[in-house]
Amino acid sequence: AQKGVVETFTVIRVAPSGFGDQAPYAVGIVKLDDGVKLTAQIVDCPPESIHIGDPVRLEFRKIQEDGESGILCYGYKFVPATSA
Repeated sequence: AQKGVVETFTVIRVAPSGFGDQAPYAVGIVKLDDGVKLTAQIVDCPPESIHIGDPVRLEFRKIQEDGESGILCYGYKFVPATSA
C-alpha cells in the first residue's frame, strides 16, 4: 500500500449532491513517499483528529452508489497509517 503524510486538508460540512449522508468529512492533499501528491477523502477517523503531517496510507474503496441497484463507484481514500 502507498503511504504518505497529510500536507493540507479541509472539512466538508455542506456536502455536494450524493455525499450529504457523509458530511462532515475530510478531503486532503497527501504527499506520498515517492513524492506524488494526491487529493482524496481521509476516512476512518473523526475529522477533528486530523493534523498536517499525520501519516496515512492509500486504500481502494467504495466512494458512492446510485441507489440499491445502481452504479457503484470506487476510488482511492486515505486512512490513518495506524489503522489495522
